[in-house]
Amino acid sequence: MDDEWISFIDDIFALNDRNKANLLAKELLNINASAADTPESFFSTFMKFSRVSLENTSHNSINDVLDIFYKANLSYIKDPKVKRIMSLIKSHGKPKIFNMRSLADVEDLLNILEHNGEKIISKWIYQDGSEAIIKHNMLNSILDVEILFKIHTAICALREIAYIRSRPKDKIDVKIMERIVRIVLYSKGQMLKLDNLLSKPVIQDLVASLKGSENINKRWEPLNNFKKESVEIADNLWSKGDKRLHNELAIHIYKTLKQKHDQLIKHTIGQYSVSKACEGLSNDEKIKKREILADKFLIKTIRTAIIPVAEKFNRVRGTKGTKK
Repeated sequence: MDDEWISFIDDIFALNDRNKANLLAKELLNINASAADTPESFFSTFMKFSRVSLENTSHNSINDVLDIFYKANLSYIKDPKVKRIMSLIKSHGKPKIFNMRSLADVEDLLNILEHNGEKIISKWIYQDGSEAIIKHNMLNSILDVEILFKIHTAICALREIAYIRSRPKDKIDVKIMERIVRIVLYSKGQMLKLDNLLSKPVIQDLVASLKGSENINKRWEPLNNFKKESVEIADNLWSKGDKRLHNELAIHIYKTLKQKHDQLIKHTIGQYSVSKACEGLSNDEKIKKREILADKFLIKTIRTAIIPVAEKFNRVRGTKGTKK
């Protein structure tokens, strides 16, 4: 299997584990043998993989995740260090004992906090009945505001947990997984007590796909640039009256760009190192065959990329209409 493909999988899913990346890369190729060839192949394959993974996710594994975050967030709002601020929040609502497993109670507490947050913060920052800032106590006030924000994110996470638990018979689908992702995001990086949570395997497996999204297109950047230049050349030639149809022009464009994009071509040739079409051939024949396969693939890529421009100039081979 292509080492670069495995490295790509390891990078975008932030697995930091070559063996796991190798297994996932194989699974994607099992679903679609061309998953590594183009961005559209990868994404379409990953969509199917995600669906199958969700369908095979058990309620037990979901509950394991919910238990971890429930205990962590609950322990924060019950911490003696934040008890004073929690009491202040509750004082703005009707006296009651809030059950953090109850969706209604958690939503009530969240509403009290969000509707009275300004009053609470103002009381810490300003002198009673004036707009004068309490400068000598500003550091403590900033720390209190930070704790207030952390309490808010903890309650938001507990609300999502209570919502999922209030629907035990619901099918595990993308919407439930989205709520779990929100629980992770509310918790991650917001509370110091959750700093080590992400070291747990069950959490790592859940959030791995959230990381590395900024790098997800790097693998295909050379190919995307190649297609972009192909479209620009085709548009320029046809706008000047070139009569060739899109299949003929694709070959011309490939010959024009071939030398400039030699690294892309070498990479594409390498993709065919394990092609069945090369089985039984001598080493020299394999090299030649891989070059032919790479040429065909890239010409086809150009042909597909320039179709929208070809349609604009009526230069698509096989379509009806007068070719001018």
